[in-house]
Amino acid sequence: MGNRQTAILIFSRTAKAESRYKQLANTLSKSRELSTQLIKNSKSTVDATELPYYFISEELQRGDSFGEKISNAFKDIFAKGYKNVIAIGNDCLSLSALDIIYAADVLKKNKAVVGPTLDGGAYLIGMTDISFDSDKFQKIAWQSTETYASLENYFNTLSISPITLDYKTDIDTISDWKIGLRGVDLHLKNRILSILKAKDLFPSKVDFVFINNHIELPSSLRAPPIFH
Repeated sequence: MGNRQTAILIFSRTAKAESRYKQLANTLSKSRELSTQLIKNSKSTVDATELPYYFISEELQRGDSFGEKISNAFKDIFAKGYKNVIAIGNDCLSLSALDIIYAADVLKKNKAVVGPTLDGGAYLIGMTDISFDSDKFQKIAWQSTETYASLENYFNTLSISPITLDYKTDIDTISDWKIGLRGVDLHLKNRILSILKAKDLFPSKVDFVFINNHIELPSSLRAPPIFH
């Protein structure tokens, strides 16, 4: 099957639904614009890997809880005959195509891979069909600060030691932009900043300057070091 042994799952709401769930800006219309940019970025990143992918939004998700929905999404892609599935969301701007390609290489060795976020979540989950237990997977502590720890425990129960990628920031609230835009492609950053206003990013008085048409964050707001 060549590359057909691995598929990518983009598990995401549509921009309309996402903007009603996450406040990414001070107005609903701007949140929707930003959600659209985030989804476009995820699809562009995935396109660069040249791996097949499936975008499974709330329109295709099945189940009542988040755990049931993401578990069923994995199950549906495995049912198509893929041996490996890599799931990502739409909210990690620093996730690169190389990160995903590396995860795909890890899975070829019958391992698992997880990309943790700084707030205890996960921006990437890669599994083989052998390491996927639907009942246990849906019971992970999803959408919490314990998600990454719960994923580690899930793999441990299956006697699997997952490969851990670098910690990254995901965008869930307005305040996350302060760190989430660090290190992002300049063109993408400028598109986002054209939607956001300075007062969105900095609700209190903060000194900042414009360099090359984008906001340069003060050192106090720069991302914390990566943990390994």
